[in-house]
Amino acid sequence: MNQPLPPLHDPLVIRLRGSQAEMGRQFGELNARAGGHHAAVGLYVGPPTMAARILAAGFPYRTRAATERVADVVLGAQRRRLDARRCRQFPAYAARTEAAFAPLGVDPSAASAVFVMDVLQNAVGLVARTGLFEHHRVAAPAMCSSLAVWGDATVDGELRHARNFDFPGATMWDTAPAVVFCEPTDGLRYGFVTTRGVDAPGITASTRPGSR
Repeated sequence: MNQPLPPLHDPLVIRLRGSQAEMGRQFGELNARAGGHHAAVGLYVGPPTMAARILAAGFPYRTRAATERVADVVLGAQRRRLDARRCRQFPAYAARTEAAFAPLGVDPSAASAVFVMDVLQNAVGLVARTGLFEHHRVAAPAMCSSLAVWGDATVDGELRHARNFDFPGATMWDTAPAVVFCEPTDGLRYGFVTTRGVDAPGITASTRPGSR
């Protein structure tokens, strides 16, 4: 039986300023105050985690629950190893993740489960560079294709965004959309589209250098 979808929430517009850690804290506090983030966060960190759901989706339905449990055990150590490497290479963003989760009551160790979609999309990009898709009748490799336009590109100058959510839990994102604008102390201003509770600017983002 399909699980009922969570209640619908109006799009949440968030503006963040400061260091990456400060913006993470602001994101978490604003989402905790607004609510509606539990369904999406739970979908990622589980159990089962999003990674386990993706792997189990290709198995017969009667074996999916067992497959998800096994996948979480097998992938857990590797996921944590990759997350530790991310923290070493990008300490500012690791601090942002920890600061964003704290107000939401989520264990910082769950960060490794939240960024599974980045790993999936990077894997798709790697496979695409091999030329594999060029020899098969594939309309487009699996990815959340997106676009954003604003200013002279729209009739009224307003921001317009479109995205094809083609991953498990897509409808979960639709129930609590969020648009986040970031103005970091060091670096370009940027914005991204996400869902409440998931601070993941690397998935759908756009920079706006030299613009207000």
